[in-house]
Amino acid sequence: MNLTIANARDVPECLDSILGWPEAEWGTDWALSLSKACLETCMGRNFPVVNIGLINGVPVGTCCLVENDLAVRPDLSPWVAGVYVESGSRKLGVGKKLVAYTMSQALALGFHKLFLFVCDEQLQNFYCGLGWTFYCKETFHGNEVYVMSYANKGEVYGSR
Repeated sequence: MNLTIANARDVPECLDSILGWPEAEWGTDWALSLSKACLETCMGRNFPVVNIGLINGVPVGTCCLVENDLAVRPDLSPWVAGVYVESGSRKLGVGKKLVAYTMSQALALGFHKLFLFVCDEQLQNFYCGLGWTFYCKETFHGNEVYVMSYANKGEVYGSR
């Protein structure tokens, strides 16, 4: 597997492929948020960040760094969001590498505490394995979600 990770602004030809994923997986609200983040990223801003995982040049996943991903917690920022890997590329470490790469970018941008939310225990366990910890429970669109946090203590993200 030849995985590369690119900023969306460097591979604009991939945007049409990735913009359909969030709506299919999470619904319209998130699709609109990712679309906005992609557009802002492609306009040359350093934040938000939209990363695309590519295997042999074909997009297989995304991971974003955004100001807020959970409207009920506007006090928490920034968020790792939009972590998605196409079903045929799962269990290959793509998600882990995308998250670690995005976390490293957050550190480079001066962010030392990050947040994300998950909807199920399996995903919570995935992030715990990457050094994230449980922060709190919230209700989002009528569903209970688990907010997680990661505080950088001087190590390079993803070096565990």
